Amino acid sequence: MARFSIFKDGLWIAPKGCGYPPNYNQTKYIVLVGRKVIFSDATSRKLYGVVNGAASVIPAVLYPVIAVVLLVQLWKIGKNRNKLFSRQKEEKDHTTQLVILMTITFFISQLPFGLSMWLQLVFPYHTVISSLLDHGKEITSILFTINATCHCIIFATLSVQYREVAREVYGCRKMKPMVVVSTRSVVGSQKENKTN
Repeated sequence: MARFSIFKDGLWIAPKGCGYPPNYNQTKYIVLVGRKVIFSDATSRKLYGVVNGAASVIPAVLYPVIAVVLLVQLWKIGKNRNKLFSRQKEEKDHTTQLVILMTITFFISQLPFGLSMWLQLVFPYHTVISSLLDHGKEITSILFTINATCHCIIFATLSVQYREVAREVYGCRKMKPMVVVSTRSVVGSQKENKTN
């Protein structure tokens, strides 16, 4: 047996030019069907905006902090390595540049999306801001896609190990042969030698 619940869902504001008097509005209602309805639709949308925004903003803010800690550790390791080995490696280590580039691209792609989610909760009925935020979300989605697409290019440019593995995987270079040693056949031949 289904249970129907009716919730208020905010105000409907008549758009200009529709023939309604100025500042005309109506209360919107929503009907939800289900055994247990915990939140109204409006509350669910607000909760989604808060959680989804936080899921984008918190990592975008923490990532640079963690990257700074990592860069300090890399600097210390590099300093100790230079003390241990008097000669410099022929190839320059691009790890610091890689960490910085990844941090910047992640920050640029994630933070605006989370902020736009939160700002839509703050300005739900402001048509100009809502329109800008909708377009902003589309732009941040494009930035996120570009970020994910460019990672392989950044890694290929700065990481020798990544280039080598990519060449092996895509058939540009033959894979190194793997040597498999079977201990069973060795043990068996030793037993045969003992019996003879």
